[in-house]
Amino acid sequence: MRISGNTILITGGATGIGFALAEAFIKADNKVLICGRRKAKLKEAVERLPQVHARQCDLSKKEDRESFCGWVRDNHKDLNILVNNAGIQRAINMKKGTVELFSDEDEVQINFAAPIHLSAYFAPLLLKKERQRSSMFPQAWVSFR
Repeated sequence: MRISGNTILITGGATGIGFALAEAFIKADNKVLICGRRKAKLKEAVERLPQVHARQCDLSKKEDRESFCGWVRDNHKDLNILVNNAGIQRAINMKKGTVELFSDEDEVQINFAAPIHLSAYFAPLLLKKERQRSSMFPQAWVSFR
């Protein structure tokens, strides 16, 4: 797999592990796209990494996922790596039934549905990319097929 010259999308890329990945990929000479829910955090990320392409998106909402994927397909056709990094974790008191589970942020949508949907949305685009020779395993081919 090439470690430079890629176009990499990192969900949840404005903070934490996602931001660290974005920073490392940019240093390795890659084009990096990030998305996140919080506009202020995305702005901070862009200030710290001016090369990054950022877009606000709430992955818990199907409409946001679809709109975001359309934006990527229309503006970054060279995308060849997807890093499903976004996620949340809340303390939920299950003794209260579904009250806390279905309030505010939806962990099921962000942590489970979004990565599956994004993988499916981008599969046709990623499948069009030529196979990449793996530098770690010289005889192996890395492919989405």
